[in-house]
Amino acid sequence: MNQTKYKITIEKIEEVTKVVRGEWTRVSDTGPNPFGYTPDREAEVKVETTILEQTVEKLDLKAVLKAINGL
Repeated sequence: MNQTKYKITIEKIEEVTKVVRGEWTRVSDTGPNPFGYTPDREAEVKVETTILEQTVEKLDLKAVLKAINGL
């Protein structure tokens, strides 16, 4: 017996500026410690947050599209 279900997910996606930690890399060709972290820097980061996730057995696609589009 097959049972079909539908998952509805609403996610907030935003681009935010964050301070990103420097990377471990070679920072010098001389001296006793040639490796170290590069300086921290600001970067645009994509952040996705799940607002709602719901599984249903029946889906009225017309009603979902109307709700999404504010009709």
